[in-house]
Amino acid sequence: MLLRQKTQAAIIAVAAELGCAKSSSVSSVERYNMHDKWEPLPPMLTKRIDFGAAVVGQYIYVVGGHDGNAPLASMEKFDVHSQQWTTCTPMKNARTGW
Repeated sequence: MLLRQKTQAAIIAVAAELGCAKSSSVSSVERYNMHDKWEPLPPMLTKRIDFGAAVVGQYIYVVGGHDGNAPLASMEKFDVHSQQWTTCTPMKNARTGW
């Protein structure tokens, strides 16, 4: 995911390794600052794998996925300015495998 933050572009990694086991769900998030450096960001509120993600304005939304035990209906968003995750209204049905 590529985000433009003020005048500096950044890549935000919000994903687990492709093809890994459901028990490998993660909550970690990192930012690549275009100066060849990865920096940790606050973790997602829920560990997940196989989730959907989208960027809308200053927010990164993650939705659904799997927590290692069951499919998820939960959704959360990350504010790139405040560097905080917030819980959003969940979907009516759990979804995984985006």
